[in-house]
Amino acid sequence: MLSSQPPPTNAGFPPPNAALPGKPTTPAPAAAPALPAINGTILVVDDSAVIRSAVTKVLLGRGHTVHQAENGRLGLEFWEQNKATIQLIISDVFMPEMDGLSMAKEIRQRSRSVPILLMSSKLDDNSRWVADEAGFRFLPKPFKDEVLLLLTDRLLRMRPTPA
Repeated sequence: MLSSQPPPTNAGFPPPNAALPGKPTTPAPAAAPALPAINGTILVVDDSAVIRSAVTKVLLGRGHTVHQAENGRLGLEFWEQNKATIQLIISDVFMPEMDGLSMAKEIRQRSRSVPILLMSSKLDDNSRWVADEAGFRFLPKPFKDEVLLLLTDRLLRMRPTPA
């Protein structure tokens, strides 16, 4: 039978988080102030409507402007027409017509400043190496919304500001 009385305490040990006699207490370090979120204009490229929609919903919830394309060819065409406003590209790697890595390389040849985040559940070591060498960031699927937002914020902060 379980007792509803609290367990006995040992008088020889202080309760958790109690100040110890003769030892000065040190205050807990203050958390670093959070940087304000940066709102950006983002192009999401993925052949899966479900993934595009989910990523877009998360980004819109943070206040970003989001455009979508369903493959690398359409993503490249959209970026070409809107490169002055696109601040970040988030793309799947494996897609029909033009894969995300090929699209990213094409964009990188034309612009060194736009950050590109590649995401995939099927990347092998060779694909990772090629993408790393080209300067692209990776986000393995599946991922948590918080991780997507953290990377998005970091990549938008790294983007050079126009003079």
